[in-house]
Amino acid sequence: MRLTPAAEAVLAHANTVFGELERMDATLAALACGERGRVRIGSFATGIRRIVAPAMAALSRDRSDVALSVLDVEVPEAFHLLARDELDLVISMECRGAPQRGDQRFTRIELIKDPLDLVLPAGHPLAGREEVELASLATEEFVAPPAGWSCDDVFRSACANAGFAPAVTHRCGDWHALMALVAVGGGLACIPRLAQDEPPAGVAIRPLSGEPPCRHLFIACRRGADRHPLLQVVIGELQRAAGRQ
Repeated sequence: MRLTPAAEAVLAHANTVFGELERMDATLAALACGERGRVRIGSFATGIRRIVAPAMAALSRDRSDVALSVLDVEVPEAFHLLARDELDLVISMECRGAPQRGDQRFTRIELIKDPLDLVLPAGHPLAGREEVELASLATEEFVAPPAGWSCDDVFRSACANAGFAPAVTHRCGDWHALMALVAVGGGLACIPRLAQDEPPAGVAIRPLSGEPPCRHLFIACRRGADRHPLLQVVIGELQRAAGRQ
């Protein structure tokens, strides 16, 4: 038996056709188990820059079937959007505006502790020390994040634990602009380490002694949603990105 010319022509395309069918089956299987699609993430700005963006880059490289939509949003609005199914995941930190650990609406996945360090003008008398006690700064003026921001919550709580209420002279929602104000003598600041990647000239950064104040970062999703295969893929990549900080 010999193949006809028509059969030879069909055979020439068969491997390509069968390969496309295999890819289609794989796509349908991925859709069936939910391992591909788009995930909507809300996070504060430094979380986007240092955790979400690296995770997005890794997913673009390794999992082109997974896409992210990112929203810069603070608490409590982030959790309102999560509860209304307008976000799938939120990166947040422990603060007054965040849900308590026992909140039955959400599942929490712990990420990292992000310590706050002291940023001060390079010519300040304390700039030569290896570390600085927060309580010794009670008479200083400070540059702080906007009132009501979760980072301001962490900063004020730390000062209260050290026995004083900080005198805030300037407020700024951009960490680099905030450090620029410190550099020209606008005051001192307590800056999370995730925000210290590009300090301007003219500042010194020193750790706070003892148990330093920290931002406790976590991922939140609606309760039970953490079992979704697509969210598990993204949560895993966010954890890996956080672990590299």
